[in-house]
Amino acid sequence: FFLASALMFGIAGISNEFIPLFYGDEFNPVAKIMRVLSLTILFISLANIFRAQYLIPKHYDKAYIISVWVGALVNLVLNYIMIPINAAVGASYATVIAEFSVMFIQMIYVWKELPIIKYIKQGVYYVFNGGLMFIIVRFVASFVKGWKGVFLEIFVGALTYLLFSIPYIYLTHREYVKKIFKR
Repeated sequence: FFLASALMFGIAGISNEFIPLFYGDEFNPVAKIMRVLSLTILFISLANIFRAQYLIPKHYDKAYIISVWVGALVNLVLNYIMIPINAAVGASYATVIAEFSVMFIQMIYVWKELPIIKYIKQGVYYVFNGGLMFIIVRFVASFVKGWKGVFLEIFVGALTYLLFSIPYIYLTHREYVKKIFKR
């Protein structure tokens, strides 16, 4: 949650300024697609944890295959419906929903064996911090332009996110923090 939330909201936050600088002004519509697709970072991260650290080592191959098939089917159906209506933006929404469905199905399979609610409660804090970071980055973006502006947005966003997250990390994982600083 810590890294995924930072990346998700960070990419969404700088997309309006980054896309025209990196690709050119004719690619400005891609910024919206980038913001939408940034949501997949959280879902793919969580699904990867469920898959790589639990489903596959426990030989729950059936659960993994079912989640991938459902995700592919959801993506196919939603692309069929949404691309004619919203073109690439519709495809990006379909991808986000498909990735969520993969993560959700994998979560259902591990629900009884892992404290999912505990993890979600802990993760909400980072998602909230990411939202605050996004708002601050968008505020900074209204004052600065160009590459210097993008770098300032990244710096201010990272600093904001860390300043809001470090106290929570220390309070919830004090024993690990102390071990790190003893080394």
